[in-house]
Amino acid sequence: MNDLKVSLIQSDIAWENPDKNLENFGKKLEQITDTPDLIVLPEMFSTGFTMNVDKCAEEENGKVVSWLKDQAQRNNCVIAGSVLIEDNDRYFNRFFWMRPDGTYETYNKRHLFRMGNEHKT
Repeated sequence: MNDLKVSLIQSDIAWENPDKNLENFGKKLEQITDTPDLIVLPEMFSTGFTMNVDKCAEEENGKVVSWLKDQAQRNNCVIAGSVLIEDNDRYFNRFFWMRPDGTYETYNKRHLFRMGNEHKT
């Protein structure tokens, strides 16, 4: 049986700034020296836990999901993280499990953080 190699990426988040966050996490991924099977990014890695969902959410075919596809292909591994998604006029903290071939699975967070008013979005 082969070992599972996992890289966990932790970093400061530039609040509500997907471009800066994608640049920052891209640099972090370039620093990985081993070839992992799975890279795990922080929850809401592209925006932070913003309640300004109308400003920060994107559709599932948007820039951040495209970036996840590119990174999974470039690193030849699964990359996982959650993104603020707008879908049919509703907002979701959607987890993506992105494979190197561009196929993916998703899961919408169900147990929302009430003290942060996450349930109101």
